[in-house]
Amino acid sequence: MEILAKLEEAPLRDMGDSTLITDMDVMNVRLQQLTDDCICNMQENQMKKSITLNKLYADLAHILYFVKPNLFADVSLRMVQLTLSKGITPTAPIGFAYYGQVLASMGNISKGCRLGEFV
Repeated sequence: MEILAKLEEAPLRDMGDSTLITDMDVMNVRLQQLTDDCICNMQENQMKKSITLNKLYADLAHILYFVKPNLFADVSLRMVQLTLSKGITPTAPIGFAYYGQVLASMGNISKGCRLGEFV
């Protein structure tokens, strides 16, 4: 968490945070507006900082899933946000899968399955 702070990333929010739910709603609308081809053919991200940040979030997600699962949704959301704003990285498919898992667990099964197809 200290590394995220040094990278000027906002603190992680748990599932009870209303701003997280709002951000997820915004992301869901944005994802609905993008075609599968648009997502799959997204430009590759060449910026080392955002590639490293996405990798850090992926590693953090692995741990948080078991240690603090209430923070998992925010990490997966951030991975997708970073991918859509900066481009595809090697860990981007994991972010889509994690976010799809979160959506499916919240009852949005078709939206979650769609994101799982990008893996």
